[in-house]
Amino acid sequence: MEFYLDYETMNSNLGKCEIDENHVGYKDNDFIFMIGVGWGDIKWEFKEFVALSNTTKGELDMINNFWSFINKKLLENNKKSAKFIHWTQAEPRCYLKLKSRHNLALPNKNFYDLYNLFKMNKIVVKNALNYSLKTIAKSMKKNHMIETSWDSNNPC
Repeated sequence: MEFYLDYETMNSNLGKCEIDENHVGYKDNDFIFMIGVGWGDIKWEFKEFVALSNTTKGELDMINNFWSFINKKLLENNKKSAKFIHWTQAEPRCYLKLKSRHNLALPNKNFYDLYNLFKMNKIVVKNALNYSLKTIAKSMKKNHMIETSWDSNNPC
C-alpha cells in the first residue's frame, strides 16, 4: 500500500546551549514533531500526527501512534506492506536519526524518493525552474495538473 509521507522537524537551534572546553553550541535537539501521511487510490485521505510535547517522549508517542495507524490501514486494506513516497532524502535521514535517538527496534520503512524519480528521468513541468517540491507543485497547479496548492497567506 502506498502512503505519501512528509515530516516536519525542529532543529538544534531550539535546544539548550552548552559549553565545554572544546565546543560551544546547541545540544542536539533535532526531532520530528509532525508527520503528515496521505493515501488513497480513488479517494484521497490525509492524517497528521503531532507530538504533544517537544520532547523525545512526545516524539516517541507520536511515532508509535503513526505505526499503529499504518498497521491498521494495512489490515483494513488486506495489504502486507507499505511503501512511503516522499520528496528528497530528508524523510529517510530523519527516520534513521529517530530510530537511533530512541534506540528501539522501530520498523524499517520502504522509502521511495519521488524527487529522485523526477531528476533521474528528467521529468519537467512547465514554468518550474528547479526541483524543489513547492516549485514543482505550484507549477503543476498552475498547469491544471493537480488541485492542491499551498496557502500563501498562511504565516507558517
